[in-house]
Amino acid sequence: MNAEIAPRSSAARLMFWWIAWVGILAGLAAFYFALGQLPEPGLSGRTLTMDMVGLALLLASCGARWWVLPRVRQIGSAYVLFMAGLALAAGCGYIGILAGLHRDGLFVLGVLGLFQWLPVFARRFVPPAAAVHPPAGS
Repeated sequence: MNAEIAPRSSAARLMFWWIAWVGILAGLAAFYFALGQLPEPGLSGRTLTMDMVGLALLLASCGARWWVLPRVRQIGSAYVLFMAGLALAAGCGYIGILAGLHRDGLFVLGVLGLFQWLPVFARRFVPPAAAVHPPAGS
């Protein structure tokens, strides 16, 4: 019974990764096209410091993706790290839209940061279908 449920459960787990990634990317894009195109009331609230904060978030996301995630072996820990990395990368875009001097540049960097988290790496946490189903006749 568990052998029949496992592939569906694995596919469902993998689907959560994709739904989260698409949802956060779509939310950032919608936020940019809704608020990012409004005329700016002035540059008084926009500072270079906020640009640096956005870049720091992006660098933290890159570090988590390329240095920490390859060392994680459990799917639960990897998913938590995945969500944190998505939030950090999207944070770069949100800061750019709301408070950065370089609005469009930080938005593009945030989107590129999200693309590095494309969940193609999540397949290593899902057992292959051949290993789950025993061969016929055994």
